[in-house]
Amino acid sequence: MNRRLLPRWPRTAAARSAAVLVLAAGAPAACTAPDSPGPLSAADSLARTELGFAAAARQDNVRDAFLAHIAEDGILFRPGPVHGRDALEHQQPGPELLAWRPIYAEAAASGDLGFTTGPWSFRPRRDTAEVAFGHFVTVWKKQADGAWRFVLDIGVSTMPDTAYPHDVETRQGDATPVAASVEDLMQRERSLSEAAARDGYPAALIAALDARGVQTARYLPCIHLQPYMRERYGFAEGLCPVAESLARRTLALPFHTAIAPADQERVVQVLGGALA
Repeated sequence: MNRRLLPRWPRTAAARSAAVLVLAAGAPAACTAPDSPGPLSAADSLARTELGFAAAARQDNVRDAFLAHIAEDGILFRPGPVHGRDALEHQQPGPELLAWRPIYAEAAASGDLGFTTGPWSFRPRRDTAEVAFGHFVTVWKKQADGAWRFVLDIGVSTMPDTAYPHDVETRQGDATPVAASVEDLMQRERSLSEAAARDGYPAALIAALDARGVQTARYLPCIHLQPYMRERYGFAEGLCPVAESLARRTLALPFHTAIAPADQERVVQVLGGALA
């Protein structure tokens, strides 16, 4: 089930991106942001905000928790993007329980923008078993009053036995100057969009990464479309349409046991820049 399919909550593909997020009910103490003798970093304060958001959903109700933490211009997905506050205000609190917990929080060096991510689960009623599971991503923006409010919440579905760490990892962005201007970023976005329309998105992304010095390629086709399977069993396109669609959109990134941490970080940064 894709969390985006849930009618009320986008995080569940059927639940906060049916809305991007869900903190697990009864999250252990280890899931709190680390204590600090001095002022909290923006990333740590963001992690605590997400934990408080999840706790409010458990203790009160999901709708009111969302209303208390969404920005005025926040977006939810039900399944397409909608103005979140308007959608929530026209919805009555229900008996469902959307539970989640953050496993990672990162804030920009400016301290006013960040994101959280982690697993979610959904119960139609608090006294029923979990029926959907997934992973959320929520983008947060610090408001004029200094409070974090989320501006985008979306999620995907996963298998129920997906393993996640129990602690929250936080990262504060550094003050490295950003070379790209807003105009440059918009031009990159236009170029990627035009290339995707012309050549298909995977090919456009491969070209964008290659231009930044990161080699990648289309991933392997589905097993049933490998030459031996075609010749031996006569398999052809259309046998497994979902798997074939995913394979056509999957890329192979640099990934091997000898890759240095600095190179891993660079691949992530370049990929993020290409997708920005």
